[in-house]
Formats: sequence, structure tokens, C-alpha cells
Amino acid sequence: MSDTKTTFYVYEIRGPNGTPGGGAPFYVGKGHGNRVNHHLKVAQSSCESSYSTTVEIRKLLAQGKEPVITKVLENVTEEEAFTEEIKLIATYGHRIDNTGLLVNMTLGGDGASGHAHSAEAKKKIGDANRGRKHTDETRRKMSKAVRRGQKDSKIREKMSNSAKKRWEDPEERKKLGDSRRGKPLSEEHKKAVCDGLRGKKLSAEHKKKIGDAHRGKVLSAETRKKVSDSLKGKKQTVEHRQKAAEGRRGSKRSAATKKKMSEARKRYWERNKGKKLSDEHKRKLSNVGKGKKHSAATKKKISEARKRYCERRKREAKKAS
Repeated sequence: MSDTKTTFYVYEIRGPNGTPGGGAPFYVGKGHGNRVNHHLKVAQSSCESSYSTTVEIRKLLAQGKEPVITKVLENVTEEEAFTEEIKLIATYGHRIDNTGLLVNMTLGGDGASGHAHSAEAKKKIGDANRGRKHTDETRRKMSKAVRRGQKDSKIREKMSNSAKKRWEDPEERKKLGDSRRGKPLSEEHKKAVCDGLRGKKLSAEHKKKIGDAHRGKVLSAETRKKVSDSLKGKKQTVEHRQKAAEGRRGSKRSAATKKKMSEARKRYWERNKGKKLSDEHKRKLSNVGKGKKHSAATKKKISEARKRYCERRKREAKKAS
């Protein structure tokens, strides 16, 4: 719920006269306390920042000039300040989509810690956004701005803490899941995600976090079927198979894991008993081992496994007779 105290205000940051666009606002914000001076303090400090407001102010400081910061509405409630901020931003327009003067990245009405908009405010923000389509150039600029922000460790930490806080709330998790459920990604979207991840190497710490997050999870039958269906017909590249083999090499499986693998193999053979392999399947199986050179230890294991297999077949034949 928004604060009902009348301690909030709306402010504009303008370039001084004599500068390009001088006198015209380039940022509109809402705040209380000393928020109005925050942008200038950050710009004057030595800390790294990729925020467009900071970048704009630093351009002025490099020319030996300071921005003109003016409160245009004072002593109002937070809700009233949000409403005025939205109205002013809509009036001045955004640079990023070539509709106006402001470097603001949003339509306003956001940014308060713990703030929950009223139904009316949500409707206003929704109506202002609805139907807007960004040009390719605008999307490129927005993407570039986000990437700059991701390089800032402080921004990344804030984003991470915010995401963790939301994820810890079961209600928020449900909302997030409901909002995404049933929305299939387009092939273009999938390709963009794939291209963005290709070539990225995860740190050992990152891999450990992913492993810890998934450890102990049991997938439902429905999920397993979806995973299986998505993988059917996909052919892994030689490079992919080599990486997978290298990742498994030297790893030691626990007794519980070995038991699970053994049971899975048994179920597989039971399921496929009596089935005849196609000529293509036989050819693939034949080609798998071609050119491979086993170590002495591997050869010994294969030999012992064959001996056990032959002995088992003999026992089975003896029982049958």
C-alpha cells in the first residue's frame, strides 16, 4: 500500500540554458526526503554507473555545468506523486523510442520499495503501455542499457536480492508460474535465448549452485514425458558428446546411483525384450565403437563383464533344460 503522508514530491531535471536542449527536462522523478539530490551526488562521485540519468548529468559536468533540478509538485501523497509522474512522462515522451525528451526507461509510477499500486493506478499504467510497439532500434537501445546495468556489481546484487525475496514467497512463485504457464516461445525467441547462452562458461561456483538447487528434486511423470518428447529426434554434435564424456570422466557414482542405473537398465531390457533392431540401428551400434582404443583397465572390465554374462547365460540355459 502506498504511503498516505503528504511528504512526497515530483521533480524535473533540466539542462541549463546554453546547452543542447537547454531548459528542456531530460528526467522526471518522484521522491521524498533528499531523493531529489541523489542523481547529482551519484554523477559527482567516482562510482561506476550506467544509468542514463547519471550519464546525462556527467555530460553536463564535463562541460563545467550543472543540471537544473526543480520540484514541480510538493507536499502530496505517494499515490498523487505517482499519478503526476506518469502524466508528465507521458507529456514529455521518451528519447529511447523517439517520442520525446526524457531518458526515463519506464512510464513512471514505479520504483517505490514495497509499493503496491491501487487498481486505478495499475489501470493507468496498463492503458499507457497497451498497444505500444518498440522499433528495432528502440529494442536495441533498451537491450544495450540493460547490458550496461548488468556489468555494475551493485545493480546485479540488488537484482539478485530482489529476485530471491520474490522467490521465497510462495504466492509470488505461484503468480510467476501462472503468468508463464501455457505461453509457448516462438522459434525466434528460442533461437535468441540459445544464441545468448552459446559460448558462455559457467564458473565452478555457479555450477555448484545449480547442482544444489536441483539435487533431490523428483520430476513428475508429466514433466519426464515432456523432457523425453523434447529430446526425441535430436542429434547431439560430436563436440557435445565429447564435452559430456569429459564431464563424466573420473566421476565416482555412489552405491545408490549405481543401483538406480542398474534398475533402469533392467527395465529397459525388459521393455525391449524380443524387439528386433533395424539395420540402421545395428549400423549405428557398430559405428559407436569403431576407432576407439580402450585403456588396459577398461579392457579388463569389459572382459570380466563378458565372462559374467556368459556364466549367467549358461546358468539360465541349465535351468531351462
